Amino acid sequence: MEQKITWMHCLIFGISIFILLSFSKCGDVDYRVRADFIYINETVHTIEIISEKPFTLPPNSDYVIKIDSDGGKNISADSYVPPFSDGIVIYDDIKCDTLASGAILGQGEGPAGIQNYQSKKISDRYYEFTYRFTEDHFLLAEECN
Repeated sequence: MEQKITWMHCLIFGISIFILLSFSKCGDVDYRVRADFIYINETVHTIEIISEKPFTLPPNSDYVIKIDSDGGKNISADSYVPPFSDGIVIYDDIKCDTLASGAILGQGEGPAGIQNYQSKKISDRYYEFTYRFTEDHFLLAEECN
Protein backbone atom coordinates (compact mmCIF):
# COMPACT_ATOMS: atom_id res chain seq x y z
CA MET A 1 0.00 0.00 0.00
CA GLU A 2 2.81 2.38 0.91
CA GLN A 3 4.43 1.66 -2.46
CA LYS A 4 1.19 2.63 -4.29
CA ILE A 5 1.00 5.95 -2.42
CA THR A 6 4.64 6.75 -3.24
CA TRP A 7 4.02 5.82 -6.88
CA MET A 8 0.91 8.06 -7.01
CA HIS A 9 2.84 11.01 -5.52
CA CYS A 10 5.61 10.56 -8.12
CA LEU A 11 3.04 10.34 -10.91
CA ILE A 12 1.23 13.49 -9.76
CA PHE A 13 4.55 15.31 -9.37
CA GLY A 14 5.64 14.23 -12.85
CA ILE A 15 2.37 15.30 -14.46
CA SER A 16 2.56 18.67 -12.68
CA ILE A 17 6.09 19.31 -13.95
CA PHE A 18 5.04 18.31 -17.48
CA ILE A 19 2.10 20.74 -17.40
CA LEU A 20 4.25 23.58 -16.06
CA LEU A 21 6.89 23.06 -18.74
CA SER A 22 4.27 22.78 -21.47
CA PHE A 23 2.78 26.18 -20.67
CA SER A 24 5.96 28.06 -19.83
CA LYS A 25 7.76 30.35 -22.27
CA CYS A 26 11.05 28.50 -22.35
CA GLY A 27 11.60 29.42 -26.01
CA ASP A 28 11.47 33.20 -25.51
CA VAL A 29 14.92 34.75 -25.19
CA ASP A 30 15.77 38.43 -24.90
CA TYR A 31 18.87 39.71 -26.62
CA ARG A 32 20.93 42.79 -25.83
CA VAL A 33 20.09 45.58 -28.29
CA ARG A 34 22.23 48.72 -28.39
CA ALA A 35 22.27 51.97 -30.32
CA ASP A 36 24.12 55.26 -30.35
CA PHE A 37 21.98 58.18 -31.49
CA ILE A 38 24.27 61.03 -32.57
CA TYR A 39 22.86 64.53 -33.08
CA ILE A 40 25.08 66.97 -34.97
CA ASN A 41 24.42 70.70 -35.08
CA GLU A 42 25.89 71.99 -38.35
CA THR A 43 24.44 75.48 -37.84
CA VAL A 44 25.52 78.67 -36.10
CA HIS A 45 22.41 78.45 -33.89
CA THR A 46 21.99 76.94 -30.43
CA ILE A 47 19.46 74.13 -30.67
CA GLU A 48 17.39 73.01 -27.72
CA ILE A 49 15.39 69.78 -27.86
CA ILE A 50 12.39 69.69 -25.52
CA SER A 51 11.22 66.06 -25.26
CA GLU A 52 11.40 62.93 -23.09
CA LYS A 53 15.21 63.23 -23.23
CA PRO A 54 15.90 66.99 -23.43
CA PHE A 55 19.29 68.34 -24.44
CA THR A 56 20.99 71.44 -25.86
CA LEU A 57 23.32 71.54 -28.86
CA PRO A 58 25.63 74.54 -29.09
CA PRO A 59 26.61 75.63 -32.62
CA ASN A 60 28.80 73.14 -34.50
CA SER A 61 28.66 70.48 -31.78
CA ASP A 62 27.26 67.01 -31.27
CA TYR A 63 25.42 65.04 -28.61
CA VAL A 64 25.15 61.26 -28.15
CA ILE A 65 22.35 59.27 -26.54
CA LYS A 66 23.30 55.65 -25.81
CA ILE A 67 20.56 53.02 -25.70
CA ASP A 68 21.08 49.58 -24.15
CA SER A 69 17.98 47.41 -23.80
CA ASP A 70 16.40 44.04 -24.54
CA GLY A 71 15.05 43.03 -27.92
CA GLY A 72 14.66 40.25 -30.44
CA LYS A 73 17.33 38.19 -32.13
CA ASN A 74 16.89 39.59 -35.64
CA ILE A 75 17.11 43.38 -35.55
CA SER A 76 17.54 45.76 -38.49
CA ALA A 77 18.03 49.53 -38.55
CA ASP A 78 14.31 49.97 -39.28
CA SER A 79 13.46 48.10 -36.06
CA TYR A 80 14.72 50.97 -33.90
CA VAL A 81 12.71 53.89 -32.57
CA PRO A 82 14.46 57.23 -31.86
CA PRO A 83 14.85 58.24 -28.19
CA PHE A 84 11.99 60.70 -28.51
CA SER A 85 8.83 60.57 -30.58
CA ASP A 86 7.33 64.00 -29.90
CA GLY A 87 8.85 67.28 -28.88
CA ILE A 88 9.92 70.75 -29.90
CA VAL A 89 13.16 71.89 -31.51
CA ILE A 90 14.03 75.49 -30.58
CA TYR A 91 16.63 77.46 -32.54
CA ASP A 92 18.17 80.37 -30.57
CA ASP A 93 14.81 80.98 -28.82
CA ILE A 94 13.72 82.50 -32.15
CA LYS A 95 12.37 79.68 -34.28
CA CYS A 96 10.57 76.49 -33.29
CA ASP A 97 9.76 73.22 -34.98
CA THR A 98 7.19 70.85 -33.47
CA LEU A 99 8.01 67.18 -33.94
CA ALA A 100 5.18 64.74 -34.59
CA SER A 101 5.65 61.00 -34.18
CA GLY A 102 3.41 60.05 -37.08
CA ALA A 103 0.91 57.21 -37.41
CA ILE A 104 3.56 54.55 -36.78
CA LEU A 105 5.90 54.87 -33.79
CA GLY A 106 9.38 55.84 -34.97
CA GLN A 107 8.21 57.03 -38.40
CA GLY A 108 7.68 60.71 -37.60
CA GLU A 109 9.12 64.01 -38.73
CA GLY A 110 12.73 65.14 -38.31
CA PRO A 111 14.55 63.42 -35.44
CA ALA A 112 11.31 61.68 -34.38
CA GLY A 113 11.51 59.40 -37.46
CA ILE A 114 14.15 56.68 -37.75
CA GLN A 115 13.99 56.99 -41.57
CA ASN A 116 15.53 60.49 -41.23
CA TYR A 117 18.79 59.19 -39.72
CA GLN A 118 21.92 57.86 -41.38
CA SER A 119 22.41 54.37 -39.98
CA LYS A 120 25.55 52.30 -39.62
CA LYS A 121 25.64 48.72 -38.35
CA ILE A 122 28.33 48.30 -35.69
CA SER A 123 27.62 44.62 -34.94
CA ASP A 124 24.64 42.29 -34.47
CA ARG A 125 21.88 44.25 -32.68
CA TYR A 126 24.11 47.36 -32.37
CA TYR A 127 23.63 50.36 -34.64
CA GLU A 128 24.77 53.95 -34.85
CA PHE A 129 22.24 56.54 -36.02
CA THR A 130 23.24 60.07 -37.02
CA TYR A 131 20.90 63.02 -37.40
CA ARG A 132 22.25 66.32 -38.73
CA PHE A 133 20.62 69.67 -38.05
CA THR A 134 21.38 71.95 -41.00
CA GLU A 135 20.68 75.56 -41.88
CA ASP A 136 17.72 74.29 -43.95
CA HIS A 137 16.07 73.03 -40.75
CA PHE A 138 16.41 76.51 -39.24
CA LEU A 139 14.98 78.20 -42.35
CA LEU A 140 11.96 75.86 -42.42
CA ALA A 141 11.15 76.34 -38.71
CA GLU A 142 8.49 78.87 -37.70
CA GLU A 143 8.82 81.78 -35.30
CA CYS A 144 8.18 80.74 -31.70
CA ASN A 145 5.07 82.09 -29.99
